[in-house]
Amino acid sequence: MTVDHEEIHRVIGGFYDAALEPELWRSALERMGRLFNDPVIMMAALDGRGCFRHVTSGRDDPHYLDVYLSRYNMPGKNRRVAALLQSPLAVPVLGCEQWETASFIRSDLYNDVYRPQGLLHDVGVVLLRGAEHNAAFSMLRRDRDEPFAGDELRLLVCLTAHLQRAAKIYLRFAEVRRDGAVSSEALDQLTAGVVLFDGRGAVLRMNRVADEIIREADGLVLRADGLGCASPIDTARLRRLVAEAASLGPGTGFDGGGALPLSRPSGKRPLTAFVAPLRPTSFESGEARFSSVMFVTDPERRAELPVEAVQRSLQLTRQEAALTVALAQGADLKAASRSLGISTNTAHTHLTRALAKTGTHRQAELIGLVYRTALAMCWNRRAG
Repeated sequence: MTVDHEEIHRVIGGFYDAALEPELWRSALERMGRLFNDPVIMMAALDGRGCFRHVTSGRDDPHYLDVYLSRYNMPGKNRRVAALLQSPLAVPVLGCEQWETASFIRSDLYNDVYRPQGLLHDVGVVLLRGAEHNAAFSMLRRDRDEPFAGDELRLLVCLTAHLQRAAKIYLRFAEVRRDGAVSSEALDQLTAGVVLFDGRGAVLRMNRVADEIIREADGLVLRADGLGCASPIDTARLRRLVAEAASLGPGTGFDGGGALPLSRPSGKRPLTAFVAPLRPTSFESGEARFSSVMFVTDPERRAELPVEAVQRSLQLTRQEAALTVALAQGADLKAASRSLGISTNTAHTHLTRALAKTGTHRQAELIGLVYRTALAMCWNRRAG
Protein backbone atom coordinates (compact mmCIF):
# COMPACT_ATOMS: atom_id res chain seq x y z
CA MET A 1 0.00 0.00 0.00
CA THR A 2 1.10 3.59 -0.68
CA VAL A 3 1.50 5.59 2.54
CA ASP A 4 0.85 9.33 2.59
CA HIS A 5 2.64 10.40 5.78
CA GLU A 6 1.03 13.84 5.80
CA GLU A 7 -2.41 12.27 5.63
CA ILE A 8 -1.52 9.88 8.45
CA HIS A 9 -0.63 12.84 10.67
CA ARG A 10 -3.93 14.50 9.75
CA VAL A 11 -5.76 11.30 10.70
CA ILE A 12 -3.96 11.23 14.07
CA GLY A 13 -4.82 14.89 14.67
CA GLY A 14 -8.45 14.02 13.91
CA PHE A 15 -8.45 11.44 16.72
CA TYR A 16 -7.48 14.06 19.30
CA ASP A 17 -9.97 16.57 17.90
CA ALA A 18 -12.70 13.94 18.26
CA ALA A 19 -11.62 13.14 21.82
CA LEU A 20 -12.63 16.68 22.77
CA GLU A 21 -15.51 17.05 20.30
CA PRO A 22 -17.47 13.77 20.01
CA GLU A 23 -19.42 14.65 16.87
CA LEU A 24 -16.09 14.61 15.01
CA TRP A 25 -15.58 10.88 15.64
CA ARG A 26 -17.50 9.81 12.56
CA SER A 27 -15.53 12.04 10.22
CA ALA A 28 -12.28 11.03 11.97
CA LEU A 29 -13.04 7.35 11.40
CA GLU A 30 -14.07 8.01 7.81
CA ARG A 31 -10.76 9.75 7.19
CA MET A 32 -8.92 6.85 8.74
CA GLY A 33 -10.94 4.46 6.58
CA ARG A 34 -9.64 6.07 3.42
CA LEU A 35 -6.18 4.76 4.35
CA PHE A 36 -7.64 1.22 4.26
CA ASN A 37 -9.82 1.32 1.13
CA ASP A 38 -12.97 2.49 2.96
CA PRO A 39 -14.03 -0.39 5.21
CA VAL A 40 -16.89 -0.18 7.69
CA ILE A 41 -15.38 1.04 10.98
CA MET A 42 -16.90 0.69 14.43
CA MET A 43 -15.66 1.81 17.85
CA ALA A 44 -17.41 0.83 21.04
CA ALA A 45 -16.59 2.11 24.51
CA LEU A 46 -17.82 1.65 28.06
CA ASP A 47 -17.01 4.30 30.66
CA GLY A 48 -16.49 3.83 34.38
CA ARG A 49 -20.19 4.31 35.11
CA GLY A 50 -21.36 1.68 32.65
CA CYS A 51 -22.44 4.10 29.93
CA PHE A 52 -22.10 2.44 26.52
CA ARG A 53 -20.96 4.62 23.63
CA HIS A 54 -20.81 3.50 20.04
CA VAL A 55 -19.60 5.31 16.94
CA THR A 56 -19.23 4.16 13.33
CA SER A 57 -17.66 5.56 10.19
CA GLY A 58 -21.09 5.96 8.60
CA ARG A 59 -20.52 3.25 5.98
CA ASP A 60 -22.58 0.67 7.84
CA ASP A 61 -26.29 0.02 7.44
CA PRO A 62 -28.08 1.24 10.62
CA HIS A 63 -30.54 -1.69 10.49
CA TYR A 64 -27.82 -4.33 10.49
CA LEU A 65 -25.86 -2.41 13.11
CA ASP A 66 -28.91 -2.65 15.38
CA VAL A 67 -29.14 -6.37 14.66
CA TYR A 68 -25.47 -6.82 15.49
CA LEU A 69 -25.62 -4.83 18.74
CA SER A 70 -28.78 -6.53 19.97
CA ARG A 71 -27.94 -10.13 19.01
CA TYR A 72 -24.24 -10.65 18.42
CA ASN A 73 -22.20 -8.10 20.38
CA MET A 74 -21.46 -10.62 23.14
CA PRO A 75 -18.93 -13.44 23.61
CA GLY A 76 -21.55 -16.20 23.83
CA LYS A 77 -23.02 -15.33 20.43
CA ASN A 78 -19.87 -14.25 18.62
CA ARG A 79 -16.61 -16.12 18.97
CA ARG A 80 -14.79 -13.21 17.33
CA VAL A 81 -15.88 -10.97 20.18
CA ALA A 82 -14.84 -13.65 22.66
CA ALA A 83 -11.38 -13.88 21.08
CA LEU A 84 -11.01 -10.12 20.95
CA LEU A 85 -11.85 -9.73 24.64
CA GLN A 86 -9.06 -12.18 25.49
CA SER A 87 -6.47 -10.60 23.19
CA PRO A 88 -3.61 -8.36 24.37
CA LEU A 89 -4.16 -4.60 24.32
CA ALA A 90 -3.39 -2.80 21.05
CA VAL A 91 -2.79 -6.02 19.10
CA PRO A 92 -4.82 -6.45 15.88
CA VAL A 93 -6.85 -9.67 15.82
CA LEU A 94 -7.96 -11.02 12.45
CA GLY A 95 -11.42 -12.56 12.42
CA CYS A 96 -10.34 -15.37 10.09
CA GLU A 97 -7.75 -16.46 12.65
CA GLN A 98 -10.44 -16.90 15.31
CA TRP A 99 -13.26 -18.34 13.18
CA GLU A 100 -12.34 -20.32 10.10
CA THR A 101 -13.98 -18.72 7.04
CA ALA A 102 -15.83 -21.81 5.78
CA SER A 103 -17.44 -22.24 9.21
CA PHE A 104 -18.10 -18.52 9.63
CA ILE A 105 -20.16 -18.23 6.43
CA ARG A 106 -22.52 -20.90 7.78
CA SER A 107 -23.11 -18.96 11.01
CA ASP A 108 -26.16 -16.90 11.92
CA LEU A 109 -23.92 -13.88 12.44
CA TYR A 110 -22.68 -14.02 8.85
CA ASN A 111 -26.10 -14.58 7.33
CA ASP A 112 -27.90 -12.04 9.53
CA VAL A 113 -25.34 -9.21 9.46
CA TYR A 114 -22.33 -9.72 7.19
CA ARG A 115 -23.79 -11.34 4.06
CA PRO A 116 -26.61 -8.79 3.47
CA GLN A 117 -23.99 -6.02 3.47
CA GLY A 118 -21.44 -7.92 1.39
CA LEU A 119 -18.97 -8.04 4.30
CA LEU A 120 -16.55 -10.83 5.10
CA HIS A 121 -13.10 -9.81 6.35
CA ASP A 122 -12.55 -8.08 9.67
CA VAL A 123 -9.89 -7.05 12.14
CA GLY A 124 -10.36 -5.87 15.72
CA VAL A 125 -8.24 -4.21 18.40
CA VAL A 126 -8.87 -3.81 22.13
CA LEU A 127 -7.97 -0.22 22.96
CA LEU A 128 -8.72 -0.07 26.70
CA ARG A 129 -9.48 -2.74 29.27
CA GLY A 130 -9.97 -2.11 32.97
CA ALA A 131 -12.27 -1.20 35.83
CA GLU A 132 -12.69 2.38 34.62
CA HIS A 133 -12.76 2.18 30.83
CA ASN A 134 -13.16 -0.40 28.11
CA ALA A 135 -12.96 0.29 24.39
CA ALA A 136 -12.56 -1.73 21.21
CA PHE A 137 -12.24 -0.91 17.55
CA SER A 138 -12.94 -2.98 14.42
CA MET A 139 -12.83 -2.66 10.64
CA LEU A 140 -14.99 -4.77 8.31
CA ARG A 141 -14.21 -5.21 4.63
CA ARG A 142 -16.25 -6.38 1.65
CA ASP A 143 -16.00 -9.99 0.50
CA ARG A 144 -14.69 -8.83 -2.89
CA ASP A 145 -11.68 -7.16 -1.21
CA GLU A 146 -8.49 -8.74 0.10
CA PRO A 147 -8.20 -9.58 3.82
CA PHE A 148 -6.30 -7.15 6.07
CA ALA A 149 -2.60 -8.03 6.01
CA GLY A 150 1.01 -6.88 5.83
CA ASP A 151 1.56 -3.12 5.61
CA GLU A 152 -2.07 -2.43 6.53
CA LEU A 153 -1.71 -4.22 9.85
CA ARG A 154 1.56 -2.41 10.57
CA LEU A 155 -0.14 0.92 9.87
CA LEU A 156 -3.04 -0.09 12.12
CA VAL A 157 -0.60 -0.80 14.98
CA CYS A 158 0.89 2.68 14.53
CA LEU A 159 -2.51 4.36 14.57
CA THR A 160 -3.76 2.28 17.50
CA ALA A 161 -1.37 3.95 19.97
CA HIS A 162 -3.00 7.31 19.23
CA LEU A 163 -6.50 5.89 19.06
CA GLN A 164 -5.99 4.45 22.55
CA ARG A 165 -5.06 7.81 24.02
CA ALA A 166 -7.84 9.62 22.19
CA ALA A 167 -10.41 7.05 23.38
CA LYS A 168 -9.33 7.48 27.00
CA ILE A 169 -9.50 11.27 26.79
CA TYR A 170 -12.89 10.98 25.08
CA LEU A 171 -14.31 8.81 27.85
CA ARG A 172 -12.95 11.07 30.59
CA PHE A 173 -14.47 14.14 29.00
CA ALA A 174 -17.74 12.30 28.42
CA GLU A 175 -17.97 11.71 32.16
CA VAL A 176 -17.20 15.36 32.85
CA ARG A 177 -19.82 16.55 30.38
CA ARG A 178 -22.40 14.31 31.99
CA ASP A 179 -21.56 15.82 35.37
CA GLY A 180 -22.35 19.23 34.07
CA ALA A 181 -19.58 21.65 33.17
CA VAL A 182 -15.99 22.51 33.78
CA SER A 183 -15.47 22.05 37.48
CA SER A 184 -13.60 24.81 39.29
CA GLU A 185 -12.29 22.15 41.63
CA ALA A 186 -10.92 20.16 38.68
CA LEU A 187 -9.30 23.22 37.12
CA ASP A 188 -7.63 24.07 40.42
CA GLN A 189 -5.89 20.69 40.39
CA LEU A 190 -3.86 21.84 37.40
CA THR A 191 -0.54 23.34 38.45
CA ALA A 192 -0.48 25.60 35.39
CA GLY A 193 -2.67 28.68 35.20
CA VAL A 194 -5.78 28.13 33.06
CA VAL A 195 -7.91 30.89 31.53
CA LEU A 196 -11.01 30.02 29.46
CA PHE A 197 -12.37 32.47 26.87
CA ASP A 198 -15.59 32.85 24.93
CA GLY A 199 -15.74 33.41 21.18
CA ARG A 200 -15.16 37.16 21.57
CA GLY A 201 -12.01 36.66 23.63
CA ALA A 202 -13.64 37.62 26.93
CA VAL A 203 -12.45 35.79 30.05
CA LEU A 204 -15.14 33.44 31.35
CA ARG A 205 -13.25 31.44 33.95
CA MET A 206 -9.80 30.97 35.39
CA ASN A 207 -8.30 28.61 37.92
CA ARG A 208 -6.56 29.41 41.19
CA VAL A 209 -3.03 29.55 39.73
CA ALA A 210 -4.03 31.92 36.91
CA ASP A 211 -5.81 34.15 39.42
CA GLU A 212 -2.68 34.30 41.58
CA ILE A 213 -0.46 35.15 38.60
CA ILE A 214 -2.83 37.88 37.44
CA ARG A 215 -3.15 39.36 40.95
CA GLU A 216 0.64 39.76 41.06
CA ALA A 217 0.32 42.05 37.97
CA ASP A 218 3.82 41.10 36.88
CA GLY A 219 3.50 40.37 33.16
CA LEU A 220 -0.23 39.62 33.01
CA VAL A 221 -3.20 41.69 34.21
CA LEU A 222 -6.97 41.61 33.79
CA ARG A 223 -8.41 44.93 32.62
CA ALA A 224 -11.90 46.07 31.75
CA ASP A 225 -11.23 45.34 28.08
CA GLY A 226 -9.69 41.92 28.69
CA LEU A 227 -6.30 40.40 29.46
CA GLY A 228 -3.31 42.68 29.11
CA CYS A 229 0.44 42.31 29.37
CA ALA A 230 3.33 44.47 30.54
CA SER A 231 4.07 45.65 27.02
CA PRO A 232 1.58 46.77 24.35
CA ILE A 233 3.32 44.47 21.87
CA ASP A 234 2.77 41.42 24.12
CA THR A 235 -0.85 42.46 24.69
CA ALA A 236 -1.50 42.70 20.94
CA ARG A 237 0.16 39.34 20.28
CA LEU A 238 -1.70 37.58 23.07
CA ARG A 239 -5.08 38.94 22.02
CA ARG A 240 -4.39 38.00 18.41
CA LEU A 241 -3.58 34.42 19.46
CA VAL A 242 -6.79 34.22 21.52
CA ALA A 243 -8.89 35.62 18.64
CA GLU A 244 -7.32 33.25 16.13
CA ALA A 245 -7.81 30.24 18.40
CA ALA A 246 -11.44 31.16 19.08
CA SER A 247 -12.15 31.45 15.35
CA LEU A 248 -10.80 28.03 14.42
CA GLY A 249 -13.36 25.41 13.46
CA PRO A 250 -13.40 21.62 13.81
CA GLY A 251 -10.63 19.59 12.25
CA THR A 252 -7.73 21.99 12.80
CA GLY A 253 -5.68 19.28 14.50
CA PHE A 254 -2.48 20.55 16.12
CA ASP A 255 -2.30 23.69 13.99
CA GLY A 256 -4.34 26.04 16.18
CA GLY A 257 -2.92 28.21 18.94
CA GLY A 258 0.63 29.07 19.85
CA ALA A 259 3.13 29.95 22.55
CA LEU A 260 4.19 33.42 23.66
CA PRO A 261 6.75 34.63 26.26
CA LEU A 262 5.41 37.52 28.37
CA SER A 263 7.97 40.04 29.67
CA ARG A 264 7.74 41.17 33.32
CA PRO A 265 8.32 44.59 34.88
CA SER A 266 10.07 42.95 37.84
CA GLY A 267 12.84 41.65 35.59
CA LYS A 268 12.05 38.05 36.52
CA ARG A 269 12.09 35.38 33.84
CA PRO A 270 9.18 35.75 31.39
CA LEU A 271 5.87 34.04 31.89
CA THR A 272 4.99 31.52 29.18
CA ALA A 273 1.49 31.60 27.71
CA PHE A 274 0.17 28.88 25.43
CA VAL A 275 -3.17 29.47 23.69
CA ALA A 276 -5.18 26.66 22.08
CA PRO A 277 -8.63 26.38 20.52
CA LEU A 278 -11.46 24.44 22.12
CA ARG A 279 -14.03 22.88 19.84
CA PRO A 280 -17.38 24.72 19.96
CA THR A 281 -19.12 22.30 22.33
CA SER A 282 -16.15 20.80 24.13
CA PHE A 283 -16.92 22.73 27.31
CA GLU A 284 -20.08 24.42 28.44
CA SER A 285 -21.12 26.32 31.54
CA GLY A 286 -24.78 27.23 31.52
CA GLU A 287 -25.29 29.51 28.53
CA ALA A 288 -21.57 30.23 28.15
CA ARG A 289 -19.45 28.33 25.63
CA PHE A 290 -15.70 28.22 25.98
CA SER A 291 -13.97 28.75 22.63
CA SER A 292 -10.30 28.92 23.56
CA VAL A 293 -7.99 28.29 26.49
CA MET A 294 -4.74 29.80 27.69
CA PHE A 295 -2.28 27.97 29.89
CA VAL A 296 0.21 30.24 31.66
CA THR A 297 3.28 29.15 33.60
CA ASP A 298 5.65 31.09 35.81
CA PRO A 299 9.23 29.71 35.82
CA GLU A 300 9.76 31.28 39.26
CA ARG A 301 7.11 29.00 40.75
CA ARG A 302 7.95 25.46 41.80
CA ALA A 303 4.68 24.03 40.53
CA GLU A 304 5.04 22.08 37.30
CA LEU A 305 3.07 19.97 34.92
CA PRO A 306 3.19 16.45 36.39
CA VAL A 307 5.89 14.54 34.52
CA GLU A 308 4.34 11.19 35.45
CA ALA A 309 0.97 12.18 33.98
CA VAL A 310 2.58 13.43 30.76
CA GLN A 311 4.63 10.24 30.53
CA ARG A 312 1.56 8.04 31.04
CA SER A 313 -0.76 10.04 28.79
CA LEU A 314 1.63 10.32 25.83
CA GLN A 315 3.37 6.96 26.43
CA LEU A 316 6.83 8.48 26.64
CA THR A 317 9.88 7.44 28.64
CA ARG A 318 10.58 9.31 31.87
CA GLN A 319 13.35 11.40 30.26
CA GLU A 320 11.26 12.16 27.16
CA ALA A 321 8.37 13.30 29.36
CA ALA A 322 10.64 15.42 31.58
CA LEU A 323 12.10 17.14 28.54
CA THR A 324 8.63 17.72 27.07
CA VAL A 325 7.44 19.30 30.33
CA ALA A 326 10.49 21.56 30.48
CA LEU A 327 9.87 22.72 26.91
CA ALA A 328 6.16 23.22 27.60
CA GLN A 329 7.04 25.51 30.49
CA GLY A 330 9.12 27.79 28.33
CA ALA A 331 12.67 26.41 28.45
CA ASP A 332 14.65 26.14 25.23
CA LEU A 333 16.43 22.90 24.38
CA LYS A 334 19.75 24.03 25.87
CA ALA A 335 18.18 25.17 29.16
CA ALA A 336 16.04 22.05 29.37
CA SER A 337 19.03 19.77 28.83
CA ARG A 338 20.99 21.66 31.50
CA SER A 339 18.14 21.34 34.02
CA LEU A 340 17.89 17.60 33.34
CA GLY A 341 21.66 17.06 33.53
CA ILE A 342 21.95 15.71 30.00
CA SER A 343 23.77 16.88 26.87
CA THR A 344 22.05 18.94 24.22
CA ASN A 345 22.53 16.07 21.76
CA THR A 346 20.79 13.65 24.14
CA ALA A 347 17.98 16.16 24.64
CA HIS A 348 17.58 16.45 20.86
CA THR A 349 17.35 12.65 20.63
CA HIS A 350 14.65 12.58 23.33
CA LEU A 351 12.74 15.34 21.51
CA THR A 352 12.95 13.48 18.18
CA ARG A 353 11.60 10.31 19.79
CA ALA A 354 8.81 12.19 21.58
CA LEU A 355 7.75 13.78 18.29
CA ALA A 356 7.69 10.38 16.58
CA LYS A 357 5.71 8.70 19.38
CA THR A 358 3.07 11.44 19.48
CA GLY A 359 2.75 11.87 15.73
CA THR A 360 3.72 15.54 15.89
CA HIS A 361 6.06 17.34 13.48
CA ARG A 362 7.42 20.28 15.44
CA GLN A 363 8.23 21.21 19.01
CA ALA A 364 5.28 23.64 19.10
CA GLU A 365 2.90 20.85 18.08
CA LEU A 366 4.24 18.61 20.85
CA ILE A 367 3.75 21.37 23.42
CA GLY A 368 0.26 21.94 22.05
CA LEU A 369 -0.58 18.27 22.54
CA VAL A 370 0.65 18.41 26.14
CA TYR A 371 -1.60 21.34 26.90
CA ARG A 372 -4.55 19.91 24.93
CA THR A 373 -4.46 16.86 27.20
CA ALA A 374 -3.66 18.78 30.40
CA LEU A 375 -7.33 19.34 31.18
CA ALA A 376 -7.97 15.63 30.83
CA MET A 377 -5.07 14.93 33.20
CA CYS A 378 -6.65 16.97 35.97
CA TRP A 379 -9.84 14.91 35.78
CA ASN A 380 -7.77 11.73 35.70
CA ARG A 381 -6.18 12.78 38.98
CA ARG A 382 -9.55 13.76 40.47
CA ALA A 383 -11.15 10.47 39.47
CA GLY A 384 -8.15 8.52 40.76
